[in-house]
Amino acid sequence: IPRIEVSLPSGNATVIDVGAANRDRDNTSTASTKPHYVDVTYITPAGTDLDYASIFDPTADFTLTIGGVAVKLDQPVPIEMVADAATGRLVAQVVPVTPDATTGALSEADLQKLRTAGIKRFRYRFATDSTVQDWATGAVAVTVADGGWTDMRGNSGLAETLTFTVAGPTATLANPFA
Repeated sequence: IPRIEVSLPSGNATVIDVGAANRDRDNTSTASTKPHYVDVTYITPAGTDLDYASIFDPTADFTLTIGGVAVKLDQPVPIEMVADAATGRLVAQVVPVTPDATTGALSEADLQKLRTAGIKRFRYRFATDSTVQDWATGAVAVTVADGGWTDMRGNSGLAETLTFTVAGPTATLANPFA
């Protein structure tokens, strides 16, 4: 059954620090102010590819909310994780494609580029006109629309909600009456 995973900023963590989340900016962006983002990996059953048209179509595949407030997201950006030559650490690299501005359709050359690289991770940047520009403390939900995306065999992604928590500074009182 097709499903998604939230890859960044939380990885598979259930709690992330608000400071760490807000320090993590999208260095693949060409904008002067690097936006926050969420990376989503689409998992397809063995032996089938992702239907890229379902990812780039104008229909949202999921919604992101932080503390119950919806985050407006830009169109997906295909991401390939490559080893940094100096450190060996995996870093995101954009796989450049040019979807049609209205339909999201890709050229055959773009489709082949994505298939050849096996791209299943996409970056969704916080839109510059979103009311939410930073991560805030509280519950975060990635709610996948039923049938919002498909694999090449026509299997639809099921409705699901993935959650994690963005936590702020905390303190413990050792002896409040001292």
